[in-house]
Order: sequence, then C-alpha cells, then structure tokens
Amino acid sequence: DVLFSASEECISFAGDTITNQGIISAMKLPTLKIPEKVSQLLVLDGLRDPGNLGTLIRSAAALSVDAIVLVDECVDLWNPKVLRSSMGSLFRVPSISFSDWDNAKAFIFKCVGEKNIFAADGSQIESLDYWDVDWKVPNALIIGSEALGMSCQVRKDLENGSVKPVKIPMSNGIESLNAAMAGAIILAEIQRQKKG
Repeated sequence: DVLFSASEECISFAGDTITNQGIISAMKLPTLKIPEKVSQLLVLDGLRDPGNLGTLIRSAAALSVDAIVLVDECVDLWNPKVLRSSMGSLFRVPSISFSDWDNAKAFIFKCVGEKNIFAADGSQIESLDYWDVDWKVPNALIIGSEALGMSCQVRKDLENGSVKPVKIPMSNGIESLNAAMAGAIILAEIQRQKKG
C-alpha cells in the first residue's frame, strides 16, 4: 500500500468529474466470493444507467443482499459513475456477470432453487403486490432495464410461470418508477420480512 500526495491539477486530470472528492486510487480490482449459502439474490437484467446500477448496489449492501447477478449487457460494474453512486458498496457485495439468461438462470437455480424467482414487472395482470410475497425463503429478485424492462428471455419465463411477476402499487396516475427506486422499495420489504 502506497500513498502519495498529488496536486489539485494532477487529481483533476486523473478524475472524470469537474468537482472531485480529492482522492484518486489505482488498484487491482477485487473479487468478492459469493457465499455458499445464499438467501437473497438481486438480478439486474440489462441495466444500462450507471447511476441506477450504483444505487442498486448501495441498496443491496444496505439491505442484506448476498450477491448481485448481472445479465445481458448491463453497464460495466467498474464504470466510474457506478463506483461513485455505489458509495463504496461495490466492495461489500459480491457480484457475477452472465452474457445470457440461460447461464444466469442455472446459477440462480443453484443458489436459491427454482420456485422463488420474482421479477419486478407491473405490466402483468396477475402480478402480486410486492408485500404479499413470502420473501422469508431464499429468493431472487429481477430488476429489468430502465427503457426496455425485462429481456425477451425473462419475459418468456414470466409467461411460462417459472418467474413470478411482482408489482409496486402506485397512485396519482404514475405508471412506473426508476429501476433503482423500485429495487430499493422491494428489497426493503424483503429485509423487513426476513428480520421481522
């Protein structure tokens, strides 16, 4: 471990924001081991916005998620905006990436079984209100892309019933929430039930 003092000019050049925190780091990317016993997975299906990904990582760390699964071209986990918006939580929650849903699904089944996989998807008529789900058992929560929602592969599993849809009931004509907000709301309920 080596620390150096650097001029403001040097830090500004190395950083990617106009107003930075005054700290720059160069390090080997850490690899956090996924626990053998998993109670809660957060699955991010094609998330493209780095701010949403970082916020969901921070929420996952705060709300006892055991691991994060990234599927289908999610934004780079080490994108500087992801790192900033995660507020360091990227170093607290293990993650794994898959380029396709079939391999991700096999990993999810191995971790939490095949029965308790839920997708935040209010477009389904038969969606359960998120507070009516029994979250106390090992489970996986899928959050879809901000613009596109769930990928075609996850949609297919929603249709065949192997993934169950959950929704956040909304008022005042609001149809949807930001992906990070929706994820945090449902994760808070999951933690409430598991700790309750």
